[in-house]
Amino acid sequence: MHIKWRPDYELGIAKIDIQHMRLVGFINRMADVKNEKKGRDTMETVFTGLVDYCNYHFTIEEVAMKAHGFPGYENHKAQHKLFTQTIKKYKKDYLSGNDQFLTETIEYLHNWLIEHITVEDRKYVSMLKTKLR
Repeated sequence: MHIKWRPDYELGIAKIDIQHMRLVGFINRMADVKNEKKGRDTMETVFTGLVDYCNYHFTIEEVAMKAHGFPGYENHKAQHKLFTQTIKKYKKDYLSGNDQFLTETIEYLHNWLIEHITVEDRKYVSMLKTKLR
């Protein structure tokens, strides 16, 4: 299951939109690795890349939200933390041999990311659009 980037996912903040596209790319890569049966080492690399990039991207969003007094900052940050913890759990489960839920994992990541972008991230757009470039 691939995520096809659509214009309605864009927030109009180029820096953030590019980062969101990169996150989509990680999830699509995960689906490719699964479908092509590339093996645990390759999937581990993708999981690690996704976690690392989430940390990078979420930090950028959170620093901007906090600096500009976004009222939903604490809730948004908590959502980021929970998502990152969930990815780490799925990675651990997968690496311990529990790969039967890999399709569900990819679907969860896909659904969470698109929902987060189109609902939660939209909440800060009006406040941050002129501040982030």
